[in-house]
Amino acid sequence: MKRLKLFLLTSVIIIFTACGGGGSSGGDITPVDINGSWKGTWSSNITDNSGTVSVVLLLNGTVISGSMDLSGSPCISTGVINGTVSGNSVSFGVISGDDEIQFSATYSDGIISGTYSVTTGLCSGDEGTFILNKDASVEPLITTLASNISNPDHLKIKDTNLFWSDDSDTPIKNKSLVEGNITAVVRQLGDPANIIVNEQSLYWIGTGIGLGSTLNKSTLDGTSTTVLAEGKKEVEATNDIILDDTNAYWINSTGSPNTYTIEKVSMIDGEITTLVSTLKPIISMTRDSTHLYWLEGQFPDPSIIKKMPLGGGAESVVVDGNNTYNSFTGNIVVQGLDIFVLEIQYPYPDNSRLIKFDIISGTPTFLADIPALPKKLAIDESNVYWIDSTSINYVPVNGGNITTLANGLDSPVDIALDAQNVFWVETICCAHGQTGSIKKVPIAGGIVSTLVDEVDAPQVVVLDASNMYWIEGGPIGQIEGFGRIAKMPIEGGIISTVISGIIGESMPIAVDDTHVYFADRWTIKKVPQEGGGTIEKLAIADFYIHDIATDGINVYWIEDGPFAKIAKVSVNGGIEEVLSNELSGPSGPIIVNGTYVFWMAHYDTIAKVSIDGGLTEVIAAGLPFLSDFVVDDTHAYFSEQDTGYIKKVSINDGTITELIGLSGATWRKLAVDSQNLYWIDQVFLGKIPISGGTSTIIDSGIQSDAYNPNSIIVDSTSVYWTEVGSGEIKMAQPK
Repeated sequence: MKRLKLFLLTSVIIIFTACGGGGSSGGDITPVDINGSWKGTWSSNITDNSGTVSVVLLLNGTVISGSMDLSGSPCISTGVINGTVSGNSVSFGVISGDDEIQFSATYSDGIISGTYSVTTGLCSGDEGTFILNKDASVEPLITTLASNISNPDHLKIKDTNLFWSDDSDTPIKNKSLVEGNITAVVRQLGDPANIIVNEQSLYWIGTGIGLGSTLNKSTLDGTSTTVLAEGKKEVEATNDIILDDTNAYWINSTGSPNTYTIEKVSMIDGEITTLVSTLKPIISMTRDSTHLYWLEGQFPDPSIIKKMPLGGGAESVVVDGNNTYNSFTGNIVVQGLDIFVLEIQYPYPDNSRLIKFDIISGTPTFLADIPALPKKLAIDESNVYWIDSTSINYVPVNGGNITTLANGLDSPVDIALDAQNVFWVETICCAHGQTGSIKKVPIAGGIVSTLVDEVDAPQVVVLDASNMYWIEGGPIGQIEGFGRIAKMPIEGGIISTVISGIIGESMPIAVDDTHVYFADRWTIKKVPQEGGGTIEKLAIADFYIHDIATDGINVYWIEDGPFAKIAKVSVNGGIEEVLSNELSGPSGPIIVNGTYVFWMAHYDTIAKVSIDGGLTEVIAAGLPFLSDFVVDDTHAYFSEQDTGYIKKVSINDGTITELIGLSGATWRKLAVDSQNLYWIDQVFLGKIPISGGTSTIIDSGIQSDAYNPNSIIVDSTSVYWTEVGSGEIKMAQPK
């Protein structure tokens, strides 16, 4: 008999098709919420044995686990539960030692009851009955899952993994609820600002509003990135990167007073050495086989060109422009024993002069008077090339006539060379929707070819032996969050993302079976759940994105603009489709449930629209100031911030029913399952049946922040929540 009792609580396989009694209709139906503690009795029909039983059941999908305590049995007192759920009948099955036990029972109105029989083993032949009632007196176990988190938010649960976003430099994380490890899904490296490529790696600088800057090294496919150095970049300086065999060189800057430093970063041991510190802005940096060169001074101040041996050493002046030349501008380039620079001429900014200086003696050679102000120089063994606002030109390195390779261009911003062609980027800065193109023309002259068109705000282009890499973003990319490094074979082909910059903090996220989707300011992106893969850009919105959701087919979002715009895009990217743009902002949460998208607008309206678009249906309007809302198949549940009431409204006929009135005007975030509605505010975590009734406080003394509400989510076994004030994520089980 004792083994039977063990079975009763060691392996419970419970199958439900309805929330109460009634016959089974077949098919897969969501199991009734049997999570929690149960108490009851058992009795043998064969012997005089009987007693009490206590069970803790945890339901995960259709799988049950848990534990039990048994009294009155001469054989067993405790056991471990395992099983499954399907239908409205309850089926138990277990093998314990030599005993095989079968159960037959039903779940109805909060009671599990039935019969058992032992078919083999020491207790073979015993049979009897049992009954279990929900034990409301048992307190759930509260566990801290993560701590020391800056502003944890946007909790999501998928299978046995918990996801959230926060304000750290790894702003999306994934915690395995089985193994307990936490994985950084993405890292905040800023928007790419410059790139340089060698045979093995891609080196790039990431910048962002309030983020400073990072010098990074990535594999050529972007699958692995190492941060080599972090800088403040408090005042504007060049983003040039220089490489030698063992070091990378870049510019850092600080304010009060404005100070500019050249740092050497060892690619062997990571040691960072400051080589140069100056109060003059460093606006360009280059190298030859032995020395590092840089240009100090910015218009209208005098300029100076200096040099230093690669790796460090004494610095010396190549050209001192003070009282001799007007300000130098743009970048410097080196060829042989000469360094080339542009001197501003007047009237400014429509005139300039290209000068070559002997690196040893500083002797100048005036190569060309240019009726424009070039933006960038490039050089090969024969010619110096430049871009201005409308054209591509060159002059021989020893002087001669100016040759125009292309004109009538749309604001070129960068230039690169290979042995046969000049490549350049065109784009007009800076506004939402900024696009551009990458083009080339033969060095010998000829037809201009467009390699890539309709690129989002292209900025920089570089080449290696087989691929062309470019940056998208710039000032608009930093605002809207779409900066990336892309590549394409030089001869044409598929465009792929190598690096996607991350700017946002505590970003809205959504999760499907394989990916995490997130809103980086105005931009929808996706990344594999385990991190480490390429971050893909799916769409750029028209304003900041307040929230996102996914059904595994599309990603849906709500924009926080003058209107609460609802849109979607395929999880694989493609054309954005606007579903609704009728209700005024500010925007609230967005939820996809079945064939509808639900959202909150203007803090007083809950609406829905088909996932395929169509008529916007207002479920409820003119509500008191709302904190949050959630939905199930029949109702939307909402919390009123000023009144303290939590209510529900039918998503079909708009009937509103009050569930509970709570004291205090505060944010209350909500979550819902098939049985209960859960809320969290600045003090309490609680629940109430969705049909109404007695509420339960799960936890109190919540550590909160006045400006950042706590987040809450539930699954089949547990409730999870954030405590922003203490930087923790917690779990209560059973819920």
